Amino acid sequence: MKPTPVSEPQNLITRNTKWNSWGNVGSAIAERDTSPLVSVVADTGVWQDVKVQPGRRYRFTVNVQREGAGQPRSGTVELRLESTEAGRQIAIASSEFPIEWLEQSDSTSTLTITGQAISDTLRVLVRIIPPSANNPQPHAPASIRLRLADAALIVSGD
Repeated sequence: MKPTPVSEPQNLITRNTKWNSWGNVGSAIAERDTSPLVSVVADTGVWQDVKVQPGRRYRFTVNVQREGAGQPRSGTVELRLESTEAGRQIAIASSEFPIEWLEQSDSTSTLTITGQAISDTLRVLVRIIPPSANNPQPHAPASIRLRLADAALIVSGD
């Protein structure tokens, strides 16, 4: 008897779809993927709304590559899941990752969060938060750019 092959979980994020955005976002076209390219200058982000099943848990992951030196106080990357309730966006899960900890050049850092949907749509959001005026960064803001790739939203077994 042959073992049943294990299938990959289905990614609910549509590939080759332009992300919604605010702030300083360009796009870098990788093979069959539209990858946002973000400069760490001002509050900037990208998002997509994805149809899901209420009550199920989902895991959102994105690979991030830093272009430029990551010095202390370079800002943060926030991953967030939101659902709509009574016409308002409600944060379901959120986590922040310091930019100076992200991989550079040919490597990527995989960032992940998990949350439970409360409606039939989850907003997957990546927000770039520059250093605040109270905690200025030690170098020119335009010297760091982040490439976001291979975003995935899958049903989580957690």
